[in-house]
Amino acid sequence: MHGAARTLADWTAVAPLLVHRHRVLAVDLRGHGHSPSGTWSIPAVLGDIEAVLTEYGVPGALPVGHSHGGMLAALYATEHPEVTPGAVNLDGYGWGRPDQYMGLDATYVEERLAQVWETARASAGPVLPADGLKDLLAQQRAMSDQLGIPNELLEAGVLRSVRERADGRWDVRPEREHALEMLAAIDSLDLFALFRRVPRPLLLGRAQRPVPSVPGLDWLHDLATSPNSRTSSPR
Repeated sequence: MHGAARTLADWTAVAPLLVHRHRVLAVDLRGHGHSPSGTWSIPAVLGDIEAVLTEYGVPGALPVGHSHGGMLAALYATEHPEVTPGAVNLDGYGWGRPDQYMGLDATYVEERLAQVWETARASAGPVLPADGLKDLLAQQRAMSDQLGIPNELLEAGVLRSVRERADGRWDVRPEREHALEMLAAIDSLDLFALFRRVPRPLLLGRAQRPVPSVPGLDWLHDLATSPNSRTSSPR
C-alpha cells in the first residue's frame, strides 16, 4: 500500500525483488490512481483492503505499506488478528504530538506542526491548469535526480494520479473533498498507541534519506529527522 497522494506505481521497483518467494499485490487505495472515489474513512478503506484480499483469495496476506499505507497496514493487522500474520510499516509515523518530540520545545513544535497541517490542507486535491501537467512532471524529474530514483518510476505515478477535465485542466487525485477527509483521518490517529495494540509482529522502518525541501518549510527536514524526535513525516 502506497502513501497519501501516491499510487501502486511506487512499488514497481520493489515487487520484482519479492515475487521469487511471495505472491505480491499492490493496490491503488480509495480515491487514488485508478481506484474509484468515495467518502474517505478508515473503516471504509480497511473494508476496501479486505475486499481485495478476498477477491484474490489471500485473506491471510501480510499487509505492507509506506507512509500512510504503513499506518493502514498496522490498522488492518489490528482489526484482523485471526488471519493476518503481521504487518510492515515503512515510515508511517504521521507527525505525532508536540510532547513526543523529546528534547524540543513543545511550543515551537506545536507552531511548526500547525504550519505542516495548514500547508497539507491548502495543497490537498489541486486542480492544475492545462499546461500544469508539464510543470508537475518537471518537478518529479528534479526530485528523481535528488533522490536517485529512476524518473520513469516517478513519472508513472504522476500519470496514474491525474485525470483530464473537459476544459483541459487536470485533477490530481485524490480530489480535494476526499483528500481533506483523508488528512483528518490521519490526524485523528494516535499511532504509537496503535503500534502497542497490534497483536501480531509489527516491523517498523524509518527512512533516513533526506527528501527535497518544501517551499516555505525549510526547517521541515530538521524537525522530522531530529535525533530527539520520535516521529517521521507522512510523505
